Amino acid sequence: MKFPKLRCIIALSLFFHYFYSFAQVISVPRLTSTHGNSSTITLCESETVTFTARGDNGPRTEYEFYIDRGGTILFPLGEGAQPIFSFSTNTLADGDVVYARVWTLDNGGGTALTNSITIELDSFLGAIDFFSNAPNNTICDNEWVVFTANSVSTSTLFEFYIDGILQQGPSLQNTFTHQISSSTTVTLLAFDSTCERSIDLFIQENLLEPGSIAGGGQFCHSDVPPTIISVSEGSYNGNILGALTPKQ
Repeated sequence: MKFPKLRCIIALSLFFHYFYSFAQVISVPRLTSTHGNSSTITLCESETVTFTARGDNGPRTEYEFYIDRGGTILFPLGEGAQPIFSFSTNTLADGDVVYARVWTLDNGGGTALTNSITIELDSFLGAIDFFSNAPNNTICDNEWVVFTANSVSTSTLFEFYIDGILQQGPSLQNTFTHQISSSTTVTLLAFDSTCERSIDLFIQENLLEPGSIAGGGQFCHSDVPPTIISVSEGSYNGNILGALTPKQ
């Protein structure tokens, strides 16, 4: 005796079970970041952070990331599902809320939201000033230069670099003295709480080279003066002085 209806019922039951299983997000999706996975993370201004969404094991998983900025939704990777599970940014604002939607397109497309991560920005209390006592940051050969950094915070630590090589710090000492022998980049790295700020000063050496002459000599009254000729012209920073335009 055959039971076609029973076979159909069983087949349909297996089909819907298969369909339902693969249409849902298999595991609860989770949003993590390179700066921690708690509900709130602290960043410095303009600091880069990477967010990663995971949770669905389907072969056609897609993601959509959101940044809720005071009720306005921003799409850092563009609106719509994409096969990209992470993104990086350095433009987050204080109070931004980041989260993602994860789903699979297999058999209908199950979908679920991740947890959210709120951004808290840490920043310097004020601007960092960095300057030298060299007029217009221009020096002569082997000149001693004093560099000064100012911060409104009394807890700021300072590091000073010459062409990328650490010379002093980290310390509370905000002045740095160095003998400069050529055109040089001096870098200040300031630390305040968890944040840091880098400022470069380019020190230009004044390369003034005198020219040379020949001829001349002693002569008496009514004598014809001996001829004086220019052997080489003077230069400033590699440019012939006679070809330079005088400053007004």
